[in-house]
Formats: sequence, structure tokens, C-alpha cells
Amino acid sequence: MLLNNCVTSLCDTEFSEITKGVDDLTIDNTSEGVFPTYFRISENCFKLFQWIKFLINRVLLLARKVYMDLLECLPAPYMSKSHGNRRYAVIKNECSVKKMPSQDGSEDFGETVFVGRYVIMSKFSLIVFFSLLSFNLLASPDSDYELGVKAYKAGDNEAAARYFESAMNQGMNALSLQFNLASSYYKVGRYEEAKKLFEQLYKTEAMRDLAEYNLGLIALKQNEWPLARDYFTSVVNSGRDKKLTSLSEQQLAILNKAEKRVKVTAFANIGYDDNVVSVSSESALNESDSYFDAYAAVDYLISGKRGDGWIADASVYMLHYDDIDSSNLDLYELGVKRTLKLSDWTTSLQLKYSTILYGDEDYTSSMMLDAKGYKKLSRVDRLYLRYRYEDISSDDAIYDYLEGSRHRAKLEYRNTSSKNIRQLYYELEINDRGDLVGSSYSYEYSPTRHTLRGKLTHFLNEDWHLRGDLSYRFSDFPSSSTMDREDERWKLVLAADYLIDTSFKLSSKLQFIDNSSTEDRYEYDKSMVSVGLVKTF
Repeated sequence: MLLNNCVTSLCDTEFSEITKGVDDLTIDNTSEGVFPTYFRISENCFKLFQWIKFLINRVLLLARKVYMDLLECLPAPYMSKSHGNRRYAVIKNECSVKKMPSQDGSEDFGETVFVGRYVIMSKFSLIVFFSLLSFNLLASPDSDYELGVKAYKAGDNEAAARYFESAMNQGMNALSLQFNLASSYYKVGRYEEAKKLFEQLYKTEAMRDLAEYNLGLIALKQNEWPLARDYFTSVVNSGRDKKLTSLSEQQLAILNKAEKRVKVTAFANIGYDDNVVSVSSESALNESDSYFDAYAAVDYLISGKRGDGWIADASVYMLHYDDIDSSNLDLYELGVKRTLKLSDWTTSLQLKYSTILYGDEDYTSSMMLDAKGYKKLSRVDRLYLRYRYEDISSDDAIYDYLEGSRHRAKLEYRNTSSKNIRQLYYELEINDRGDLVGSSYSYEYSPTRHTLRGKLTHFLNEDWHLRGDLSYRFSDFPSSSTMDREDERWKLVLAADYLIDTSFKLSSKLQFIDNSSTEDRYEYDKSMVSVGLVKTF
């Protein structure tokens, strides 16, 4: 609420007023003595032309209003009807009709027939009237734009949006119209539509900073604080407009003061698994069961800012089956993270300790170093890099084959638009573990894994988000005299989220896994379905 109350928007200013300072600057920078008088004469002529145009439009708008009111007075079509040597306008409503003789005293229908308080003109006058009306209709985009500006200044933003939309639908596509329509959308809370227009304006060099500033305001309204910080920082770094730079610095100062010191994320799901897989042996149990899983994480800003500071975090995850207790899983993590801005990279380095219980018994513990960073390639494109190193130890002798190290390196490309988020991943995993010894086989449990993954998130509207996630993983284990294992796993996830509010959503998920292997004991397929709630604080 603090941010929303403190936000000051350039959307309160009409485009022509905003760009006035830019125009003045251009004139002042003209070489001394070059066209100063010509410019003043041209400017005065232009103002006179605009004034005359304004008067003509006012007259035509009045004619248009009379015509529209006349149509309301004449709900049924009227026609000329002859009766003897006289002609009357036949009108099927309650408006009064008065016949006026012509000036020469003939029996012909006269110049004017009064209908209520309006006038129906002669055939010649009607031609003139409708010619003027046609001219007015041709000028309607400009007229609607002027009415939109008037409504905007009067504070009637709903009406302003309608007028601006009408002007745009009739072919008008000026930058001022796009900006004022986006501003009207912002005023009435239609943030996604405003965002789309500001993103178009961003492509114009002269409007880039102004568009980014307003995109930052929209991000604040939608509680996307890191994104808002990126937009305001970009405006400050460009430094092209002093007013925008100052306003962006103010917004960044507000963000710094209002930045949450504690953040909490939690979710809980209930679901059904049609083929439970053993975590320790990676083989299917050929049993189905319903389950409950939950996750909670908290992080605390120790010092600095979230984008450049120290953060402590802790999390817990649990997966419990109704009947198959031997497959229950509990994970506990504790870590400390340093975030840092390095040139045009946003980075973090985290040290984390974790311990896992499997089947309510000790399983493994590990220390992990997690380095992440991303860079903006453009306004909508980002490159993400991540490297994780784990030193894993066994907490039970039967799991000693899991001891050793694991390296994972991931490359991600992400494209974001107003309607979609597209993500492409590649991950390489290298392991150096112990030997897995069975009754009839023995091999080193140190797979090299390659994973390709594509994910699409589609914003159906402001409330519904749809997700599709497809991945392929190839695992190659070192061969031995008794085992030459290679696995291929396909995984598909389909999900739908309903946003109850910006921090609370209902989530549903359907998941399919098909794992093939050169060793029959590791082949399986399974499907899972779940529904749950996700909350951030």
C-alpha cells in the first residue's frame, strides 16, 4: 500500500505537454540566427490553423449532435407523402408536424417543416446538411481524440478510453493517441492493456524512457517489484530526460525504503500417483497411492538490498503417501546468499546445507554452492546461467553409493511478452559417486546427464495462467562387466493456475513420465495429478 500511495505518474500529463520541453530544447540548440523569425511566423500560423480547425470541428460536432437527437425523435422512418397538390413529411411518432408554405405561395412543400423542436429541411437543405455531416464523419477520429483529451482532463477516464479507442479503431495511430490511451487504461486499472501499448511505444526511440517509466509504474501496481526496479534503473542509466530521471530516482528510493525484509512462500497439494517410484532405487513399485506434499520457505534480508545484499534462507519440503510410508520424503535446507550487480549481470552466490529423510529414515546430507546470474539481451529477452556444485554424504551405510560430488550447469533463454513467457533450457550434469552393488550386478553410480527442456506460460487473462513443460533427459552410466545402463526419460507437465489475488493462487497440475532404459528394472511410466494452493507473504 505504501508504494501505491506514493506512486506519481506521468500518466497525469498529456503527451503534448510532456514533449513540449523536448521541442523547446531542440529550438534552443539551433545555431544562432538560423530561422528564428521564420519559426515564430510558422508557429503562429500553425496555431491560427489549429484554432480555425477547432472552430470548424465545434460547428460540425454541434450539427452531428442535432442529427443524432433528431434520429432519437424519429424512431420510425419518415417519407414524403403526396396528398392532392401538397406534400407532407409523414412521421410515425409523437413529434408535432407543421406545414410551411413556400415563399411564392405555391402548394408545394415549403423550405421548412418543424418537428418538435428540430427542423427538417427541404430536399436541397438536406443535401447540404448531409454533406456537412459526411465531412464531419470523415473528421471523426480527430473529433473523438479531442473529446478523449477533454474527458481525460476532466477525470472521466472511462470515457476518455472509449473516445481514444474509437479514434484508434478509425485508423488514427499517432504516438500521442497511443500514449493517452495507455494512460487512460492505467487510470482505470486495465494494466495489461496499458502494458501492451507502452511496450509498443518503447520501440520508438523518442518515447523509450517515458514508456519504461510507465511500465515501471504498472509493475509496481502488479507487485512485481524487481521488474519495476529494472525499468526505473534503465531510465536513470539512460539519463536522456532530466524529469524522468528524477522521477525514476524517487521511485527507486521508495522501493529501497519499502523493500520487504522478510519474504515467505508456501504451497500445499493433494494428489494421486498411479505408479510410485522408489527414490533410492529409481525403479517403479507398481503401486498407486494418494499423497500430500507441502513446501514452505522464508528468507531474511540481513543487510543491503535484495538486489545487492546478504540474505539468509531456510526451507522445508515433505511428500507423504497415504499407504506407502516407505516412500515418504522430507527435505530440510538452510543457506546464506549474496546478491550482487556485476556490470549488466544480476548475480547471486549461495551456500546451502540440506538433509533428506527417506521413508522416515536418514538418507543423505549435502553442502551445495549455487551460483546464478542473468543478463538482459533486450527488453523482452534474457539469458540465464546457473552452476551448482554438491558434496554429498550418506547418512546410512546402505546409501554409501550416493556419496561423492555432483556438478550441474544450466543455460536458459527466456522471452517475455504481455501474453506469454517462453523458456528453453539445457543442463549438463556430471557425477562422481560410489559403486552400486547388487546380488547380480555392480556398477559405478556416476551418470552423465543431458537435459533439454521447453516451458511455455500463457496468460489467458489476468486471472488464469496456463503452463506447458516438456523435458527430455538422457543418462549415461559408466559401464561395467555386469551392467551397461543408459536411460531416456520424457516428462510432460500441464498446469493451470487461477490467481485469487496477486499473492494467492489455486494451482492444478497433470504430469506424465516415461522412462526407458537398457536395463528392464529401471523402465517405467507413470502419471500424477494434483491440486493445491500457493501463497506468498
